[in-house]
Amino acid sequence: MHTCPVCGFDRLEDPPNNYTICPSCGTEFEYDDVRMTVADLRRAWVEGGYKWWSKLDTPPARWNPERQLEELIHSELRATVSKTGVGKRPRPPHSLVP
Repeated sequence: MHTCPVCGFDRLEDPPNNYTICPSCGTEFEYDDVRMTVADLRRAWVEGGYKWWSKLDTPPARWNPERQLEELIHSELRATVSKTGVGKRPRPPHSLVP
């Protein structure tokens, strides 16, 4: 399974590319994300009321779009901290490390 980078829906059957459409937020990848940034697409979905987009697929049991998005944002922050080291304790200079 794959995760939508816009809304955090983690049950995409295909990667978010090649015109895959997220049933949660309705983003069509390589179409919508070419015309708008992920942040803009996310903002539009949130401002639209976090509505389930698909008319064919039903939301999973206990679907909670706010929690879904919160988990995505936390995941993005963890990845940023991991890549940049922001928030990590600085290591002492090499000469002080035994």
